[in-house]
Amino acid sequence: TFLFVLGLIFAAYCGLTQKNIKVAINCGSKRKYVDEKGIAYTKDMNFKGGVTSDLGSQFTERWPSSMTDVDVYYSERYGTGGSLDYDLPLTESGHYVLILKFSEVYFDSPKKKVFGVNLGSTSVIDKIDIFEEIGKFKPLDKFVEFSYRNGNVIFEGSSIGDAVQNGKLKVSLVASVDNPKINGIVLVKGSLSDTNHQEYQDMIEEWENEKKENIQKEQEERSASFGRTEDENLANIGKVQNQGKIEKNNEISPIQTALALCLSGYILEFSCIVFLGLFFLAMTRFGANTKRLAIVPHAEEPESEETIRDNQNTQENRQISL
Repeated sequence: TFLFVLGLIFAAYCGLTQKNIKVAINCGSKRKYVDEKGIAYTKDMNFKGGVTSDLGSQFTERWPSSMTDVDVYYSERYGTGGSLDYDLPLTESGHYVLILKFSEVYFDSPKKKVFGVNLGSTSVIDKIDIFEEIGKFKPLDKFVEFSYRNGNVIFEGSSIGDAVQNGKLKVSLVASVDNPKINGIVLVKGSLSDTNHQEYQDMIEEWENEKKENIQKEQEERSASFGRTEDENLANIGKVQNQGKIEKNNEISPIQTALALCLSGYILEFSCIVFLGLFFLAMTRFGANTKRLAIVPHAEEPESEETIRDNQNTQENRQISL
């Protein structure tokens, strides 16, 4: 935080000011724009080809709250034919810094949009992958230092003869993956100390530190949570292991199952045999008793006294007759 504030103070006295700016373009926008530092951006101009978009302005809540100048990153111009060109007026000799402003508002992963930057036919930035470098809904500023004298551009000690033609610096964005794009262009006469380079670096460093602090905080919270529940987790693991042992002990093997089925079959068969034996024995006994009852003679009923007397009288009458 201290470095960030120090960078702001430094930028206020030694950074980007309107007097050093030769060109400032709000790419893809039809309106002029003045940022908080008083830098006046013109509407989109001096381009060749491309299509405009203001998709970034539809997600204002997604941008970092610490950013004060976001408007220039809302709109963009992107090329559809593999390249996108801007011609910037350049006639005075001296040292210059070309500031190219980018932001990713569409893709959610790296290697989806990759392109380079040329001055004339010479590459000055081989590869720009906005998402890979800064992420989504964040500013990516690129600073290209060069000198201009005797009609030639000097970049990293080498002369680029075709970079300036008819008093115009030819800036080309060349596609590698998908379409090249740009949000803003600023041409500053001076060195890096005359730009917002230090302020931008401090802002990025501040974001990186916040990101590290958040990651560390999340790790500490997870560690604390793990420490509080470690005993419970171990106890749960023990319960699961014991339950597994019990279930394993209670498991019936295929051999045991087969023996149980066989034994059940034998018991059933034996029960049927016993039942049939008892049934036949009962039937045999029942038949014998029936035959015995059939051959036993009926006992004669005893004669009554009247019958006996009648029989005696009859015998006596027979004797008298004789």
